[in-house]
This record gives sequence, C-alpha cells and structure tokens, in this order.
Amino acid sequence: MSEITVGELKTHLEEVNLIDVRETEEFDQGHIEQARNIPLSTLEYQLDAFDPAKTYHVICRSGKRSARASDILEQRGIKTVNVTGGMLAWEEQ
Repeated sequence: MSEITVGELKTHLEEVNLIDVRETEEFDQGHIEQARNIPLSTLEYQLDAFDPAKTYHVICRSGKRSARASDILEQRGIKTVNVTGGMLAWEEQ
C-alpha cells in the first residue's frame, strides 16, 4: 500500500478519489469536502462502489482504519493510497 501525507494530499486534492472510512457520525462532525464516506464497518458490503481502474486515497481519524481499509481494498485488486495521520493531521495544518 502506498502512503501520502496530508500536506501532499492538499496539493493534489482536486485530482484524487478520496474515501473517508470513519463512521457516519464522525464524518458528519467534519470532513474534507471532496471526501466520500464509506465507513470501514460497511466497506466489504460496498466493494461494487469501487472502480478497479482508479486509485483511491483513504483517510480516517488517525490513519489506522484507513490502513486496514486499504489492505481490504488492495486484496480485492483496488489500488489505494493511505493518508497518514488522518483527519487529526489534516486539522493541524
């Protein structure tokens, strides 16, 4: 799995498919405008939402859930980039 920092994400934000894997309640409390919410708890039921021809940047609160989500997606042939530090790092910048 590839990784990117939030600083790098900010420079390419308009060009990426951003998936936020936090639970809906967390997402509703604040998120990156371009992000699509697919909670980790429902990810395996929503695999048809992903196009294997695309690469998805995955974010969560701190980077742990997004790493797990990236592993799940990569095992199914979907290319991912994990956003290290997650929303905590995003909010610090």
